[in-house]
Amino acid sequence: MNNNLKENAKLLLSQLNELSRPLSDCATLFISYVDNLSASGKSMGSFMYNGEKYLFRLLSSEVLEFDKNILKNREEREKWESIRSLRIAACPYLDNASYLSVVSDMPKSLVQYNDNNETYIIDYSNNLIMREEDYFHIFNVQVIERIPAHELSYFNELIGKDLTSELLYFLVISYKDMKRDMQKHLPSFAPKLYASGVRDANRKILSLADENLFLLNHERFDDNDTKHLIYQFTIDRNNSKIKRNADDSYRYLNYIFYILSDYISEKYRSDAESTRRYHRCVEMSLEMLWYLGRSRDTNTLSLVMGKIPLKGRDKTTHFWVEFKAKEQDKYYALDFTGNIIMESDCYIRLINAKEIRRISYVVLDELFAKLISSPILLDTFDVLYFAEDILRDLDKNKMLFKENC
Repeated sequence: MNNNLKENAKLLLSQLNELSRPLSDCATLFISYVDNLSASGKSMGSFMYNGEKYLFRLLSSEVLEFDKNILKNREEREKWESIRSLRIAACPYLDNASYLSVVSDMPKSLVQYNDNNETYIIDYSNNLIMREEDYFHIFNVQVIERIPAHELSYFNELIGKDLTSELLYFLVISYKDMKRDMQKHLPSFAPKLYASGVRDANRKILSLADENLFLLNHERFDDNDTKHLIYQFTIDRNNSKIKRNADDSYRYLNYIFYILSDYISEKYRSDAESTRRYHRCVEMSLEMLWYLGRSRDTNTLSLVMGKIPLKGRDKTTHFWVEFKAKEQDKYYALDFTGNIIMESDCYIRLINAKEIRRISYVVLDELFAKLISSPILLDTFDVLYFAEDILRDLDKNKMLFKENC
């Protein structure tokens, strides 16, 4: 970011600080009480405030190990609160979540969500989860900006990979105005179709397109050392523990695999043998599906969608291709992310996947052909998740999508 943006970010923070109000003595005492409770290792507690009993839970009892370590230290919590609050608001496990930019004793980030007809607040900087009504009463909060979870995909596009960007300061208090301006002047970035928020909301419900928003590098991987060892080998081929077999396959422990880049065109090879292959499983699985369709029986090809673990308790969606061997009655998984080809059962075991959707080449080919000539615009994840249903509905209502429409 240029110096002007940095200076403006500082000015913005100073203006927000002017809106801040000192905490009441009771609220200060409450924060101290929560800090002491955090150190004791407990997960919940209660606090008397103006004669009323307020219940709360500690955020550190319900998050990834990475966050548990941060939440032990107030200075670290305040440093990480914005980006981790964005991550929590964007994850698919909270009902009707929103990211809140607020001012209390200082500018800060909160997460709002619903549970059993109650609205709760997550305060990362104070390691707190409590009812919104109680939280706002104690901390005297002024909300500056509220960004619903399904809107955070726009936010993520603006921030990009630089999660420390000074632009973050502007977005957390003026996101809606900036998005409105982009919809007006940059339709290619913010198409009118998104203006109602309906499509983004559907993507949030599916927990597919947006579930990886604001992930840090440590969260993008799991603790599966065997998988990482094999994936790294397909980049540098430098591990004496992995042996090459006579048929050009490789063996590690009881896993036998082929390296995908040995069998595909030069067009894809350099990406498959580098870290550029990561976080492109949807794009490249579809690309590989069409690639195989040129030379194989398309009735034996499928795109598979599954859930795989990340670090801690989190999971993410992953895609790969399944095909039948030409000369054997065996099915293989092709995974561009790992640059491997492996028997399907072994592959599922290697990546610890739970299959949630299987879409045949034939269905996808027919569906994509229809969508190209129709006025309907859908998100890729919607198409993949509901492929058969969408195709069935298009066939049922084909008279609505004539070329002269």
